[in-house]
Amino acid sequence: MKLKDGVNLIAAGVTKNANPQKWADLGCGSGFFSNVLAQLLPSESSITGVDTSYQTFQILTERSIDFSFRQADFTQDGFELEILDGILIANALHYVRDKRQFIANSLDWFREGARFIIVEYDTRDANQWVPFPLPFDELPMYFDPSQFNIEKIGERSSIFDQSKIYAATIASKP
Repeated sequence: MKLKDGVNLIAAGVTKNANPQKWADLGCGSGFFSNVLAQLLPSESSITGVDTSYQTFQILTERSIDFSFRQADFTQDGFELEILDGILIANALHYVRDKRQFIANSLDWFREGARFIIVEYDTRDANQWVPFPLPFDELPMYFDPSQFNIEKIGERSSIFDQSKIYAATIASKP
């Protein structure tokens, strides 16, 4: 996927305002989606990349975006983050066995109006690369529709198999 494709996939999930925002990219890997997010955030925003493996990469944008990296397992009890405007979790939630507990814990990091952007494979078929899949239609099992707005904001074909990749935004209802 090219940077432009990633931007098109998640752009509708990023709040459009001029105020700096604080985001975390959980399971950031090589930083592809951190860079995508940096293209969409206003200047002076910040992104904390989190991954179990040490990563080094640059954020490539003309705007001033502060990036920090934290080597950690975001699924472990006791993992904490500062108060955030959003969490991007791209191609990483399918590694979380207890999604319900992870989501409940992560809501403690959200300020009012914060949101998740989730990028995942739209499949139920587990494999070695997607051990705990999360198809789009199962999101309401983890995000109560009476409390959250769940919206598919993008979709594209996967280069690895016949399934699609979706992007969704999940935001608390006012």
